[in-house]
Amino acid sequence: MARKRLPMRKVKEILRLKLDQRLSHRQVARALGVSAGEVGKISKMAEKVGLEWANVACLDEAELDKRLYGREHGAASTRQLPDYSAVHAEYQKKGLTLALLHVEYLESNPGGLQYTQFCEHYRRWLKARKLSMHQVHRAGEKLFTDFSGKKPTIVDPITGEVTEVELFVAVMGASSYTFSRACQTQKVADWIDCHVLAFEFIGGLPEMVIPDQLRSAVSVPCRYEPVIQCRQRFKPARFRWQPSLDPQTRQ
Repeated sequence: MARKRLPMRKVKEILRLKLDQRLSHRQVARALGVSAGEVGKISKMAEKVGLEWANVACLDEAELDKRLYGREHGAASTRQLPDYSAVHAEYQKKGLTLALLHVEYLESNPGGLQYTQFCEHYRRWLKARKLSMHQVHRAGEKLFTDFSGKKPTIVDPITGEVTEVELFVAVMGASSYTFSRACQTQKVADWIDCHVLAFEFIGGLPEMVIPDQLRSAVSVPCRYEPVIQCRQRFKPARFRWQPSLDPQTRQ
């Protein structure tokens, strides 16, 4: 008599505990009420077909069944899942949205995942990767500054002329208190002027100002010792004291 297979829900949980939580066979077996041999068998099957938890998290039960046992269960199993590593890389580019990436996916995979499932699988993929960088900011410590990647426009109410402008943004690290200002260019003069107005808006000076690697701020990019544009081009003049009266005529 053939041995009854575990439900795919439990198989997926076994893979989560093994591949994501890195538990031993015995720990997984005790947690799920299965034998350690069954855990080892499923782990080897996943290893054989090259499955990692980042991939498994995106699969529904029918798709996981197909990957592990080589069988199709319904129309959903025939759908080609997107390469979410490539989707994520494209999504970081300016102007791209998940809706546009979904359209591109359907062009090469007609009958593929609908938009809701496309986004849900992407969310699971991100969660499985656990991408996070926790930063701790002290109040008043850091002010992050940069020009926005997208240029807003100003419309002349009389002539209707549309003019592109630069958008300067400054954000306090701890509170996310934000200042923004439209200016004509990204030149150093505008860059400095925007900072002066940002300090006036905030009502004080932070301990440090952290700009991005734009040309207005950094003339020589470097991980360890970048050359700051303002420091290079606007060197303070030496102060020379001159008495207003000749020493011999002083009272």
